[in-house]
Amino acid sequence: MSKPESTAQFVAKYVQQCLANGINSPPKMREAAMDEIAVLDKEIEKIQGLKARRQNLIAVIKNLGGGDSSKAEEPPPDWSTPESMLEEEFRELCVKVCDEVERSHPSGVETSKIVHEITSILNHKHGYSAVQWLGYNKIIDRDPETRLVIIGPNWESRPTNEDNQGQAN
Repeated sequence: MSKPESTAQFVAKYVQQCLANGINSPPKMREAAMDEIAVLDKEIEKIQGLKARRQNLIAVIKNLGGGDSSKAEEPPPDWSTPESMLEEEFRELCVKVCDEVERSHPSGVETSKIVHEITSILNHKHGYSAVQWLGYNKIIDRDPETRLVIIGPNWESRPTNEDNQGQAN
């Protein structure tokens, strides 16, 4: 990897290029530099527009549920779906969220910490959905002052691993 040239080196090199191209006076060299700046500014403006469009396209992908279109992603359940109707994998995620909230009791825990503790980076969306389902069903709540996740009024109705022991196939 080469060392970047200093400003003084660049100026000397630019002046030499101008002289080689028949531009002999400092005012004409400044004019050539200003013309090149104008061209570069237009290119930079195009790139900034492309970057903004790219960010907007990423937002479209996120809002339409995904990233990897090679695998069909299960939409999160309707928040009013009863526990007995949840997909088993999602139900297990809810159990893990409850376990994390219980470990933090009574102080509470940040939603992002819950999700990062219980899910892989590829599965964060499902982790947040589990938190939302539990919140909707008032199994967990938010502390009104700290906004940390805490045990909710319906905590005793939370999904647990014991709930599944009698449901073996």
